[in-house]
Amino acid sequence: MMRRILTIARREYSALVATRAFVIGLCVTPVLVLGGILIPAISRAASQQVCQVAVVDHTGKLVTALQRELVADEQTSSADWGPNKVRVDQSEPLFELEVVDSETFNDEQRLALSDRIRCGDLYGFLEIPAAVLNNDPAQSSVQPLWISDVTMLSRYGRRLSAVLSDAIGMEMLARELDTAELAFVRDHSAAETSLEIRSPYIRDAAGEIRAGDRKNAFSSVIVPLVLLLVMFLVVMLSAQPMVDSVLEEKTLRISELLLGSATARQLMIGKLLGNVAGSLTILLVYLVSGYLVALAAHPAAIPDAGILAWYLFFQILAVLLFSAVFMCVAASVTQMREAQCLLMPVWGLIMLPMFLLLPILEEPNSMLATTLSYLPPAAPMVMTIRMTSGTPISPYALSGSVVAMVAGTVLCVVAAARIYRGGLLHQGQAVMAGDVLRWLLQTDDTQ
Repeated sequence: MMRRILTIARREYSALVATRAFVIGLCVTPVLVLGGILIPAISRAASQQVCQVAVVDHTGKLVTALQRELVADEQTSSADWGPNKVRVDQSEPLFELEVVDSETFNDEQRLALSDRIRCGDLYGFLEIPAAVLNNDPAQSSVQPLWISDVTMLSRYGRRLSAVLSDAIGMEMLARELDTAELAFVRDHSAAETSLEIRSPYIRDAAGEIRAGDRKNAFSSVIVPLVLLLVMFLVVMLSAQPMVDSVLEEKTLRISELLLGSATARQLMIGKLLGNVAGSLTILLVYLVSGYLVALAAHPAAIPDAGILAWYLFFQILAVLLFSAVFMCVAASVTQMREAQCLLMPVWGLIMLPMFLLLPILEEPNSMLATTLSYLPPAAPMVMTIRMTSGTPISPYALSGSVVAMVAGTVLCVVAAARIYRGGLLHQGQAVMAGDVLRWLLQTDDTQ
């Protein structure tokens, strides 16, 4: 029995790994994923432009405050732009502000500025009503007006709004403070305060009390994201080919010949073992590459051996779980498009932790993260995020997730094996829900 299973596993491993398509997919897939992340940032940096904005200040005070706030971080002189213009050079957008006289400002000038926006000579214009500095509740809903052709999500508009809000706040505060106090507040509000983040204090072996390990954004965010993407890529590159393999064997009736030499259960276990071996090959390539990159760029971000061991454990269970699901779906259909429709919910379950990456990273021990850790489809990726985030995970939570994942994987493989066996022998007719239920309840493995 074991010899047959190992023979099938060796054949599946060779079919998965020993092809040019595998090598191409292994190299191209991470390039596409990383490209989707890096290209927008590179494109934004390459297309950095000076944004020309006209400002109409009916308060008569905020233009000066606005320029002061913007020039505060300016490293180059603003004299190059003349008395009515100022360039704001920041890591985010670059601005060129053009002050418009508010005393004679009317609809004709609004139209003229709008025409300049339409022809590309002006990015937009900001009109600040005098009522924004009033304490009258009746006028509390009055807002500055931003006219532009761009979307509401424009980073230029968001940056200008943030600076304007600070300027309004400082102007309102100036009414209550004298000059010295206002300068003190302005200087300290402009200063950027960063936090040194460490784990809670501990008592070491010598009895000394010391602060915990230092945390940084790279280790707490980038490492979980990278390992999560690697787990997703490994599942995608190893589980999806099982659909093609099983569907091909069924439609060409190769599976009927194979069932003459091995039982359906032996056939499925052999395929799963070969698939796990293939996934470990993919994982080894990615982990070694990532380790070398991290060793050169950020050695402190490399997870310890214990976390990597748990990561490997959850990776193997994820491949087993989803490969079994993909195989039983492929055995239950006769066309690839049917399989694709049935696998859409499965892909949704696989990608669910990726959609919830941010809230899980923010609170790795929240009820959401803990609950998902006990659900087998999401547990591998969720536990990867939690373990690599730097937040300690309770041993009980880890044990519960392991038990739930192992039990869920075993039940899924057993159920998938029964559906797989029945689906391989089901020819000529569409599979109905009653057929699937009958296969699940059938325990005889001699068919």
